Order: sequence, then structure tokens, then C-alpha cells
Amino acid sequence: MSISIWDNLPREIWEKILDSLDTHGLQQAQNTCASWREIVLAYIMNGRLGNRALKLDRRRHSESDAPGSLLEHRNCTWDSLLVQVDRPILLTGMGVYAPQGASETIISVDARPFVFPLRPLDVETKLNSEFEDSTNKVIGIFAKVPFVIDSNSLWEMALNISTSRSAFSNRTIWSQSGSYHNRVESNGTYFTFCSSEKSFPWRSSSIDGQFPFLFFWKL
Repeated sequence: MSISIWDNLPREIWEKILDSLDTHGLQQAQNTCASWREIVLAYIMNGRLGNRALKLDRRRHSESDAPGSLLEHRNCTWDSLLVQVDRPILLTGMGVYAPQGASETIISVDARPFVFPLRPLDVETKLNSEFEDSTNKVIGIFAKVPFVIDSNSLWEMALNISTSRSAFSNRTIWSQSGSYHNRVESNGTYFTFCSSEKSFPWRSSSIDGQFPFLFFWKL
């Protein structure tokens, strides 16, 4: 089958084909030629990648030997982390430690360029999520439209975990708290993390706290 015939396939057919590929298969397809690269990246920008994205682990310790520290979450508190990369990527999702203690919780995440005035956070869009392992300790939350992060630009990731309106307001929400490296390499891309140094209600996750994993794709 010639490249021109492939190019003329309807988007729905391409999506079914690419849905069947794993991470390595998608990388190979993207590197085949300029036309296929464009098709794969358009597919990823439609938010269909999920946990097939490349995964960055920020933790100093593995899940089995991680310290047993806990992090309390309040409705008014936002966890923040700044990230910078040395090559352009698509940020497709974030991993967060699962909340405990309340029967119903709301997890809000967003990412934005750390340029003032800061863009308002989007807490209305409902995102796809799934547990990352059988322990149900980490939830992968995936963007409807991945964030395009250019090299050496500074971006902020933000997280709020709160009780739902129907839950008892006096219930304490807590999660595991990780300990992190401030510079990590993954799949040939270097990630540098730092604090936004913003005051309450903001709380930094640069050294410890939330965001144990990031999900991304190389451009």
C-alpha cells in the first residue's frame, strides 16, 4: 500500500489502527516519515494516548521502600510544581497519590505557562484517569488536550484535592507524600523541577509531596 493511500484514510480508521499500538509501536510509526509523524501527533493531541505515554518517575525511592510520610489535603490548598525541559514535549498527564479518608473526593489538576499574569486554572473539564498499579496508590490523570511545552520554558503544574459537596466536611483527606529528585532524565529528555515560591494557599511539591509521575511524549 502506498503512502498516498495511507494518507487518504479517514481519521476514524487511523484512530482504530493507532489504538492497537503500544508505546514502542507509536514511536516507530511517528519516526517512519513526515506524514506519519503528523498523523501520530494529531492522534496524541486528541487525548487518546492514556497510559501508553512515556512515563517519568521523580521519586527518590521505589514504591516498596518509600518513606511512610503523609500529606494532608484541604479544600483551599493547592499543590504546585514548576517544570522545565531541555527539548520540546507534550505533557499528556500527571500521576498523583490517591486521596484517602473521605468517601467522595474531587481531584483537580491543570498545567499552565508560568508567565504573569498567570492563566486561570481549569477546574471544570472532566479528565480521564486510571490507577497506575494494583496497589491503587497512584492515579494517572490524563489531559483532554496535551500541553505543548517548549524547551527551557517554565510551566506550573497545579493540584487540588477536596471533599465533594455531598461528603462530610469534617473528614480529613490525606495521601502518601513522595521524596523527589530535582533533575531527572527520561527517554533522552531532561526535566528540572523547582518551587514556585508562592505563599498560601499554595504548597510546593518540588522536594516532597505530590506529582510522583509525569506522562509525556517527545516531539
